[in-house]
Amino acid sequence: MIFTLLSIAQAETPMQIHSWTLENNDTVILVEDHRVPLALVNTRFTIGSLTPWFEENHGDEAFEILYYDAEQDLAQRSNALAASLSASCGTMACKSALTLLKEDLDSGVQLYKDLLNNTNIDLKELGRWKKSQKIDWESQLKEPDFVGYRALMAELYIDPTDARRQGYEKPDDVNEDVSTLNSTAQSIIQKPGRIIGLAGDITKEEAVAIVEGLLPESNDTVDGRTANMTKPRTVADGRPKTQVATMPNLTQVYFYYYRDGLAFNDPNFPAYRLANHVIGGHFYSRLYSALRHEEGDTYGVSASSTAYPKDPGAYVVKTFTRTDNQKSVEDKLIAVLQKYSDEGMTAEELEEAKSNMVGRRKRAQSSPMGVLGDLATNQLYGLPLDFDDIVVQQALELDLETVNAFIKDFYNPEAYTMLKVVNEE
Repeated sequence: MIFTLLSIAQAETPMQIHSWTLENNDTVILVEDHRVPLALVNTRFTIGSLTPWFEENHGDEAFEILYYDAEQDLAQRSNALAASLSASCGTMACKSALTLLKEDLDSGVQLYKDLLNNTNIDLKELGRWKKSQKIDWESQLKEPDFVGYRALMAELYIDPTDARRQGYEKPDDVNEDVSTLNSTAQSIIQKPGRIIGLAGDITKEEAVAIVEGLLPESNDTVDGRTANMTKPRTVADGRPKTQVATMPNLTQVYFYYYRDGLAFNDPNFPAYRLANHVIGGHFYSRLYSALRHEEGDTYGVSASSTAYPKDPGAYVVKTFTRTDNQKSVEDKLIAVLQKYSDEGMTAEELEEAKSNMVGRRKRAQSSPMGVLGDLATNQLYGLPLDFDDIVVQQALELDLETVNAFIKDFYNPEAYTMLKVVNEE
């Protein structure tokens, strides 16, 4: 058992951060902070919806139903402790989490173990999920944002089996076979390489004791192949420059000006973080100023990415306006990006963007739970634990010429597709 003290702003925070690897190859991360008598225990089980096995075996409902036992014992015990207990799944991992007062930690740890060992699931809750799933799907089809991203993903990834498109397709019916769900849940929980996180008023010695026997023995019985993930299409690859999706009863036009994005491990990622802040990352960004503050063309505009560590995803500038104003907004949006590409940012904007990155990083480190979340996510993604600090440091070292060279290429409108969601005639 090896403890490693990480140098993440240690001089500026009372937190102590430790990480070690267990004999079964599970990773433990502890963010020790005794300022508030709270404790958090969570585990990331390293399989999610981007794995075909997970989708085929209904991993999301199998894991998330663990919280719902037939007698509602887990919920009642959690409420009695004023604790937060949950089981959830995402694209790359499932997570079980517990937050409660330090004085109740012993009872909470037992509750946490019972959650992971629950096989007496609530069939009534599964029935409610089945009804809810149908309602949710029909509701999504009426949301312009869902329709827009669905159309966007279909052009960015033309292979219909690409994993990035699956979240925009109608889901399979909820599996109500208890035996199958229990088996799937245990396979998820037992998959090797788990990331156990602890934070708050917990000492290193206490953490070692908590981790001992916290999880069932690992057992590699899961097909861990990742899903089909193709390279995003560029305009040069044949992605269209314009695209239209329709919906009934719209009185506004929704814009999605998009291109292939940048993966987290791309060498230009620090420059992207700075550039995105200036163009669309705050209330007085260039896009906000041009489209909202100057003439009130829209209520909001954003620029963001769907990227993962090794997946560039989509970079999307999105906004909306009334139908009779669409030409004006479209022209302004393109003009803002064209000017940014041609002229870059100013020295003052660069310094403000750097200051913002430092401030956001310090704010993220103000909570032991937030720090743990960043560290565990980086471990899950195969990044250095202090990846967020590395990116900030690299950004601070960039000069104006380097950042503007990135902007010239990345924000050139020639690389973008203009998708509009409009009223169905």
